[in-house]
Amino acid sequence: MERTNSTFIPPSLLGKVPAKLARYWAVLLVIGFFSSYQLGATTCPNATVISSLPFSGAPTCGGNDITSTNAAVCSPVTSSYYGGNEALFTFTPASNMIINVAYSGQTFTQISVYNGCPTSGGTCVAGISSSTSSKNITATVTSGTTYYILIDTWPSPASPCPGTVMVTEFIPPVGDNCGNAQDLATLTSPFSGTTVGYGNDITTGVSCLNASADRIFYIDVPAGANLTIGQLDNSYDSRHRVAYGGACPGDTDIACTDDPDLETVTWDNTTGADQRVYWVQEAFSTATGTFDLAWELTLPPDDPCEVDTWAPVIVYPSQDIVVTLDPCDMNPAVVAFEVSVTDNCDGDHFPAAPGDPVTPGSEYTVTVFSGPGLATVFSAGGDRFVGVFEPGTYQVQISAED
Repeated sequence: MERTNSTFIPPSLLGKVPAKLARYWAVLLVIGFFSSYQLGATTCPNATVISSLPFSGAPTCGGNDITSTNAAVCSPVTSSYYGGNEALFTFTPASNMIINVAYSGQTFTQISVYNGCPTSGGTCVAGISSSTSSKNITATVTSGTTYYILIDTWPSPASPCPGTVMVTEFIPPVGDNCGNAQDLATLTSPFSGTTVGYGNDITTGVSCLNASADRIFYIDVPAGANLTIGQLDNSYDSRHRVAYGGACPGDTDIACTDDPDLETVTWDNTTGADQRVYWVQEAFSTATGTFDLAWELTLPPDDPCEVDTWAPVIVYPSQDIVVTLDPCDMNPAVVAFEVSVTDNCDGDHFPAAPGDPVTPGSEYTVTVFSGPGLATVFSAGGDRFVGVFEPGTYQVQISAED
């Protein structure tokens, strides 16, 4: 309260002083009352203003003005973390960006970012809480919108003070989110990486993952191929998820593992189609650290029919059919024979219909030559052919193609 020098006049004497002096005393009294009033240190009007980034500073902790009853609890933060004497910051970005909010100092603390004042209907943008003394979170913010950053505790400690708050623009490193996930096909196994400096981008709707920094990889696994993948080593208590199908980070779980960290995951792609498989590297809690990831993709045996170079195999009784007639009988002879055509890739072929072109890979024709003359012989049904021939020697040609 500011100190104001004035002359004290007892109320009993107020009526005896001139009116002008009485008005003067009243003004001084009002000034004294206004000087003694301060806004709560953590109400929205008195929040610490972050005018530009990067920002680093100590939080100013007031009373327990923001609670789980007058503000929306910013999941996954629980209501228990709204019980301390908190600090509040406000930031209005000049452009669309992702910000990183980091806090260090006290244990059992939380960070929550709100769009709008948390006690006046502000909505949760991002939140994180843990028993550790340092943590960070990323949030996507929009130009011209006012955001509030709450730092609070689950007492004890009674407040997040003393401590340090840092707010910076976050430039996502490669693999930070689904939009820039890393293709393992472009990396060499084993790959040494880190989750330090990465954000928590996969937050809801995904089994086994939680509010911790994640790093995302993927690899395309052909139908019939085998994928073996896992960590060789790490420096923190990690968690990982392997999944395929749909959009990143995959709809169908292959594995979702907390322990053992160094588990090797083996998966055979028996779906009948090529699949994109995602590996998400996370933490059991909120820790970050380094890791070594190894993988091997074993392709299925080559399919000889994928590029069909096999010629159809034609089977029939004889390459030449010799018709011998009784010299005293000048009538033509009726000759019947069977033909079969098969292919290692396409299977059995069938006679083409009279006058129709041959369909490659499924049909064949039979032509009979006698010297320079030729005639196409049609099937009498199935693989049986019948021809009427004059005395002489004939050559039968069966034509089929892939």
